[in-house]
Amino acid sequence: MAVAPVLKPDSTENVCFRSDEWLRAFTGGLLLREAVLDYFSLSPFYDRSCINEIAKAKNLDPSQISAPDRFEYVLQANDVPPHLFVVHKQQRTGGKSESAKLLASYYVLDGTIYPGPLLHAVVGSSMLRCMHGVRMAFEALASAHKESSSSAQDSSDMQGKEDCGAKPDSRRKKRNNPEIEEFMDRAIWYALKVTDE
Repeated sequence: MAVAPVLKPDSTENVCFRSDEWLRAFTGGLLLREAVLDYFSLSPFYDRSCINEIAKAKNLDPSQISAPDRFEYVLQANDVPPHLFVVHKQQRTGGKSESAKLLASYYVLDGTIYPGPLLHAVVGSSMLRCMHGVRMAFEALASAHKESSSSAQDSSDMQGKEDCGAKPDSRRKKRNNPEIEEFMDRAIWYALKVTDE
């Protein structure tokens, strides 16, 4: 079996890994919790200089290895076997696996390994979704403003012909249209709803 090449951290952003042959040969097609880290070690995301490899060579549990300058891969407890597993790449602080700095996350979804999203990608996606909601709200407001301007102009022309003695301030108050206000409220509600999702 060929060893997967080691990739630079930035080059794995859009890569996934799957080995149907390995899954059929070792787990009968469904990935079991006990085999997840062995399966993960075949992927290009796995770095062979980790604590897991040292432990495997010495036939020990990775928690028994004291190497604070190295990192390890740990299977998280919040998985949904056999469909979803989460693997963390973490740097130990102080030599114990209880205190560790998270370096990367990987998801094993139905036998396919994906890198977890980077923080800037998550924030960027949220910002785009938020900006879309704001843009939609401004477009709705601009549309409502055009409609209210044209209807207000028509009504002021009609009022000007009927009531030449009316004060300018009283005409401005009559421009408020309950349908336009309701439309604007819906536009703002839509913008808030999109940003919450």
